[in-house]
Amino acid sequence: MIDRLAAAPWFVPAGLVDVSAAALEMAGETLALGPQLRFTDLDAALTACSADAVIINTPAELHVGQAKAALLAGKHVLVAKPIGERFAQAAALVQLAGVRNLRLDVAEQMRYHRHYRALSAFIGSGALGRVQGMHFLNSKPRPRVGNLTRMAQPAILEMASHHFDLFMALFPGQPPEWIMIDGFQPAWSKYAGPCMLNGLLRLAGGLHVLYHAGYSSRASCYELRLEGERGALRCRGLHMSRPEMSYEWAAPGGDFAPIDLESAAPPGEAWSLMLDAWARALSGGDGDNIPFSGENNLKVMALMDAAIQSVESGQPCAVASSAAYRPAFQQGSEWRVAP
Repeated sequence: MIDRLAAAPWFVPAGLVDVSAAALEMAGETLALGPQLRFTDLDAALTACSADAVIINTPAELHVGQAKAALLAGKHVLVAKPIGERFAQAAALVQLAGVRNLRLDVAEQMRYHRHYRALSAFIGSGALGRVQGMHFLNSKPRPRVGNLTRMAQPAILEMASHHFDLFMALFPGQPPEWIMIDGFQPAWSKYAGPCMLNGLLRLAGGLHVLYHAGYSSRASCYELRLEGERGALRCRGLHMSRPEMSYEWAAPGGDFAPIDLESAAPPGEAWSLMLDAWARALSGGDGDNIPFSGENNLKVMALMDAAIQSVESGQPCAVASSAAYRPAFQQGSEWRVAP
């Protein structure tokens, strides 16, 4: 995010925090921040810096503690996905932000890629009619495990979190009803936890999803196929975040043929579009409606939490109808957690 922020006219850097001296130096030079505004301790930075907001881009297991510290210091927060490792953690942070009248938002930039903006517009146009089936296949080889080696559920926390947000983006009025996930590790995997996922989901309205994701495939895999009353749409590429996509359309019973989708979606880089939307929210413009608010992201956290339960139990898990996830799907819920 550093390069995008440095180019944004609304962004004024107040300080940097990192445990890596090399990272501090690199980011400090990019943002023209001197050594006195570079910190290795978050609490020290929160005390010393005059900041309006804190952007947290650290390993997932650190998000809850760091976001809570920033909120308690009176700062708005933009945290990398996921908010926390479990739903109750995320719900507690959302509640804390609300009590303190602060913004808590989640950096879900994938929905701003031109590919997904084009898909959303195509679905919204009614060209597919009622969508009943979706195949979502997205995996890649990532042999350098890095910080993910500490995760019990690396594929769910780091990859499926993006995927589930995209499902909410493409079908915003169709909450997830249940999910069944099989997590596994191929023999060649270097991950400690389930790095590959195969599963089934059902969204409201009769939308059935065949799902595949993970970090230990032998080659990159990306295909999204939608089956609707009026035909089928197939999208292919190397990965969901890469701009090289092909699109094909088939009428019922017909053959696939190329179709142009992206010309209908204005150009724009995903990170910049998301960060600009966040800036507008901070300034009070349409802030309650941004799709990546912490409150909206609770739907993603609920689906992730249910997916973890399914992997651990080997059973399908209810999502929208579950009392455990009531804050994500019921407006004005009286469900509360301790901040």
